[in-house]
Amino acid sequence: KDNFGNIRGFVREFVVGLKAMFKGLFDVITNMVGLFVDFFKGDFEGVKEHFQGIIDGMVNGFKGLVYALLNLLAIIGIAIFRILKGAFDTTIDAIEEVIVGLMNWLKDKFVWMLQKVASIISAISSLPGLGFLSGKSESLSNLANTLKATTITNPKGWGIGAEMQLDPWTAARTGQ
Repeated sequence: KDNFGNIRGFVREFVVGLKAMFKGLFDVITNMVGLFVDFFKGDFEGVKEHFQGIIDGMVNGFKGLVYALLNLLAIIGIAIFRILKGAFDTTIDAIEEVIVGLMNWLKDKFVWMLQKVASIISAISSLPGLGFLSGKSESLSNLANTLKATTITNPKGWGIGAEMQLDPWTAARTGQ
């Protein structure tokens, strides 16, 4: 799996923060026990040391808690970003698919129109004085056939756009 946004590092540091918090909690508990034992023994120097240990444990536990929470916020932020990025990418892909579909539909309608115009020109080119149109009908038919064979696609990573295998205008003029 990928390590998006160094999420593994944040998880690792979250665990480090939890360990520090629980170690601080353990230090507080053990120093409290030691404080009561030394108090009842009359060892007030030990009471002072254990009291300082309780304070240190509380500070270290609190620092561990804050460290863990900050890393947890980073983890949640990365997760939310990944969700939003996935939703955005999906939406963009859907929009691109609709646009490419619309472009293909328009291309098909344009091909149909060219075929009809070519057949009309072919029909009227036999009329007196319109013989100069006879070659135009064939050119339009070639253009329509070339366009019909061309598929508009949206290759990934290129953004919204069309890729055509053959330039239809050149193909119609050259007869390819």
